[in-house]
Amino acid sequence: MNTTRFGRPKFGGTQTKLITLSVAAGTAIAAAAGAIMAAFIHDDSPWLAFAVYSLCLLPIATAASWGFMVDRSTIRGATPDPEDSIESHWYSQASENTLHAMLFGIGGLGVVSSFWEFQVSGTMLTIILGVFVSCTFGISYFAHKRAAS
Repeated sequence: MNTTRFGRPKFGGTQTKLITLSVAAGTAIAAAAGAIMAAFIHDDSPWLAFAVYSLCLLPIATAASWGFMVDRSTIRGATPDPEDSIESHWYSQASENTLHAMLFGIGGLGVVSSFWEFQVSGTMLTIILGVFVSCTFGISYFAHKRAAS
């Protein structure tokens, strides 16, 4: 099969068709998300909120749309069986380690909070847990990578 840099759609067509559909779908998704955020969260300047959210989400939505529509076998240089790669093994091990770290961390936080009364907003708690999980996963992934090298 003929491969290209960006691949071809799963449902048939050319690379140009895939890119056009990905950009169109990404634009629609980003605009819808921007409209929802502008309508329900930002009452003072909805057009500015719509523009900012839409522009920030456009690259991510376009890439996600491309990933959903592309046929992996038509991408030049793509790994044929990514689930059998060493990177997949490192990812699985890092995910397992992250789960265990979350269980210990949240359990420890529960014990500490029974002795020490403190208040944390939901937003701050989400940010703290997100940073903790991301850092734990990253450290574990690169530790497994380094151990295999």
